[in-house]
Amino acid sequence: MRVAVYGTLRKGFNNHHLLLSAKFVSEMILPGFDMYSMGGFPACAFGSGKIYAEIYDVDKPTLDRLDRLEGHPDWYERKCVPTILGDIWIYTYTKKQCENLDLVHNEEGIAIWN
Repeated sequence: MRVAVYGTLRKGFNNHHLLLSAKFVSEMILPGFDMYSMGGFPACAFGSGKIYAEIYDVDKPTLDRLDRLEGHPDWYERKCVPTILGDIWIYTYTKKQCENLDLVHNEEGIAIWN
């Protein structure tokens, strides 16, 4: 299964260790998402923006660990989206959950979590 990660699961961030058995596929700009700040980590929702993500191939045990971290399906929802790399799972919030959060963006119009 292929997963897009955009926050603390990316290389160099504190939850990346959960992907050590995964195969890195590519970096990618994903259109159709807005990124919001949750303080120490981001949330994404379907929208009109673009986000930077890393794409990984994961096995079922790794996907299960990611689901636990993300609180799927009660906190984040794991959604399947079509991309040029095939169908990819991504953890999302709803627009309603993001109503009072600050939008993350940069001058190029691509949201990157730092």
